[in-house]
Amino acid sequence: MAGNSQMFSGFKRIMWPLIAVVCLVVGLLIGKFVLTSNTSVASIKNLGDKTTIAADKLDTVMAMYTYDGKTSNITVKDVLELSGNLDSAKQKDGSYTLPSADGVLAAARTQIVLQEAENQGIKISDKELDEYTTQQLGSADYETLAKNYKVDVDVLKKLIRQQAMTTKLREKATGLTAPTAPSAPTKPSDDNKDKATEDYAKYVIKLAGDQWDSKKNSWKDEAGSYAAALANYDFDGKTATYEVATIAYKTAMTEYSTKSQEITQTYQKFFNSLFAKATLSLSTLAS
Repeated sequence: MAGNSQMFSGFKRIMWPLIAVVCLVVGLLIGKFVLTSNTSVASIKNLGDKTTIAADKLDTVMAMYTYDGKTSNITVKDVLELSGNLDSAKQKDGSYTLPSADGVLAAARTQIVLQEAENQGIKISDKELDEYTTQQLGSADYETLAKNYKVDVDVLKKLIRQQAMTTKLREKATGLTAPTAPSAPTKPSDDNKDKATEDYAKYVIKLAGDQWDSKKNSWKDEAGSYAAALANYDFDGKTATYEVATIAYKTAMTEYSTKSQEITQTYQKFFNSLFAKATLSLSTLAS
């Protein structure tokens, strides 16, 4: 679920953090649902071995879940839209490829998280949506984004808004904000990697944060991660080479990875606590 533009390279990678409630907890959640091949709900069709469905049947119910005392249906269209696959699932004859059981589970988990966000009064204003979109995708030009990612504008905005709600919910519930991945240092324009510059020194100090004592122009603790990584370099805080900046970047990435894993585990526990309260009845699906 997370806040880094580097995480996204294409529509599915951009939108699937919305289904991050699924990806974060892969393999852990299936047992939290009651899965059945048949259901007593008359509106749920037995899809058998079918792999496609007519366009006028997209509202066919594929599953039903109960969360917080409320029972909701999940249609073919719900699953395809929540995964950003509605357009790509369309066949030449106008029919649509049926989503897999995993896709239905993903939709159920996503809807449960969104329902909990609504229960807690979480909303995303248009201004917040624009800010979030710009942070994640570099722009809030929805028309251009939709064209680039080959998706309907309304669907795009809906998915981004839901991802923003998911992010706000998890941060509210855990008190944790996903860290931002550090940016790599810019390679020297003249390809002279041994040249020490003030810019590289500033870059290192920014990454090091409170590990650097700006008043004394030295490390606060020689045992700190950055001090240890640069122990063989005479870093004075005034100038640094590209090599030193690169080592600092690798140190920052290690810390980012460690912190991300810790926060992800906390997110997993929170989302699992939601899914543990839910039950799901699934119709027979194409594998």
